[in-house]
Amino acid sequence: MKRIRPSSLKNIEICSDFEQPEDAEVHPLTEAGSRLHYAMETMNDEKLLEEDLPAFESGKQMLAEILPKEEPDTLLLEYGFRYPDGAYAGTVDRIQFHGDRAIMIDYKFGWNPVDHPSGNAQFQDYTVKAFDEWLHIDEIDVYMLAPRLKVIQMHTYKRSDVPRLKARIDMIHERQRTGGLRQATDNCRFCKHVGTCHEAYNTFSNPTNELPVLNHDWSIDTAEEVSAALKVLPVATAWFDSFKKSVNCKAIKLMEIGVEVEGFRLGTRKGASKVIDIDVVRDTLKDLGVSEEDFAAALTVSVNDCVKLARDVAPDRKKKVWETQFRADAAAGIEPGESKAAVYKQK
Repeated sequence: MKRIRPSSLKNIEICSDFEQPEDAEVHPLTEAGSRLHYAMETMNDEKLLEEDLPAFESGKQMLAEILPKEEPDTLLLEYGFRYPDGAYAGTVDRIQFHGDRAIMIDYKFGWNPVDHPSGNAQFQDYTVKAFDEWLHIDEIDVYMLAPRLKVIQMHTYKRSDVPRLKARIDMIHERQRTGGLRQATDNCRFCKHVGTCHEAYNTFSNPTNELPVLNHDWSIDTAEEVSAALKVLPVATAWFDSFKKSVNCKAIKLMEIGVEVEGFRLGTRKGASKVIDIDVVRDTLKDLGVSEEDFAAALTVSVNDCVKLARDVAPDRKKKVWETQFRADAAAGIEPGESKAAVYKQK
């Protein structure tokens, strides 16, 4: 049976076939979270960016508020749980022991609210593993600290809660093993199956399913209609992108083995040509009478591609630092784009 990431338990409980894409791009907020987790582990801000510092200070203050004054018997930071065969089973940010009581802490550095520890499947999974690993503890205070949101949540679990918690975790694993129990929610945008899932298709291919007030001519007039449209937009976009990729791949596979698809034919599309020797191109154009100024004006260099190059060669945990350094040092050679109005989700 495929192992489930503790962070995916909630999604699989909702939809048994949920899977995160293997090649998902790392979000900048995720990278910031990694830096902040490391800072909270070491209590050192040397690897943080300036924009990370408020969350770090907030996290330290929250930690000071909840920790008991007496020193723990044992303190474990970034503790990795393991399955019996040694495979990775999740990491808890901090766990410390005081006699027969433990304090387990998990930091959440995002902007989205997180389920309370009393019902959070990820925290309950960690709780079960902690009771199984340390037989001398009878109670665990499970804390969730969200420094950006300035939220502290706590729930105390007793060893007598373990059978109930295990039943829930086992049920989620069984849902994944059985499969087919699908439910479309806004979490679909994080799932690799969004483009081929019938539940997602039925929910998001026809926007009126989610937007009952949407008019037949696609006019969206009221603030309520705009809000509803913006909420479904990320999922609908993810669904369409994945659907397009899946349909094209299937069409090519069928046509390659000789299956006729009415109204379509299999062909080839030439990829974009790429300059591999800039000097040859420059000299050739110069011989034709093109000036250096006109040649320079014809060149298109992507700032994003240059940023990616800088990040690719950066040491571990320095990607954002090197990106910022590149943008600062190369500022004289970069013309900023024109600012345009944009809509962002409120934090």
